[in-house]
Amino acid sequence: MTVGAIYSSWSAAQAHISAKTAATRRSTWGRRVEPRWGHVAVVDVKTSAARAWVAQLVADGVGVPGIETCFGLLRQIMGAAVEDRAIPRNPTTGVKLPKRQHADRGYLSHRQLATLADAVERDGIVVRFLAYTGLRYGEMAALRVADFDMLRRRVNVSRSVTDAAGAGLVWSTPKTWERRSVPFPAALADDLAALMVGKGRDDLVSGDQRGGGADANESENG
Repeated sequence: MTVGAIYSSWSAAQAHISAKTAATRRSTWGRRVEPRWGHVAVVDVKTSAARAWVAQLVADGVGVPGIETCFGLLRQIMGAAVEDRAIPRNPTTGVKLPKRQHADRGYLSHRQLATLADAVERDGIVVRFLAYTGLRYGEMAALRVADFDMLRRRVNVSRSVTDAAGAGLVWSTPKTWERRSVPFPAALADDLAALMVGKGRDDLVSGDQRGGGADANESENG
């Protein structure tokens, strides 16, 4: 039984994961994991070989998050092999990964943010809205007119949209899986209101900033 065979049966049974996660796994498998491990019998996967693979990924310039994704996928596949009793233990256990290096965060002043918003070709309101609310881009792109309470100057965040490779637009709950109400400053109210002119309550406020707002609605509705 090869690692590739275990991956095929294991991935086919992952009906609980999101389309985005599935697309990420397929990409990771095809780019990094399959070339090294796809043809290898699971009984021949040794801890030392897995450790050497991690070292090679580092040498190839793969970042720590990418290494974590690649190795995590291999670990899950080998875990499935253990569950199927193809091997007695997971050979990836005990392999240490490089640690993340956290750089100091930089924050823009109000003046710097205004300069940045003015410098973009269009939709400077998006830059300012993201900066002052702290929303992720996917959360902002999924906002509908009905999500805004203009009197209280708050926006209700209940979903997110992502353009996943091979899966198109994927709609889901926010990354924290919790709905939340976020305030926005009064200085943004007029520009936000202008984006809603002529739109219904269920229409996207910003849509795809590359011009695909209508497509986003169609994708959500199937």
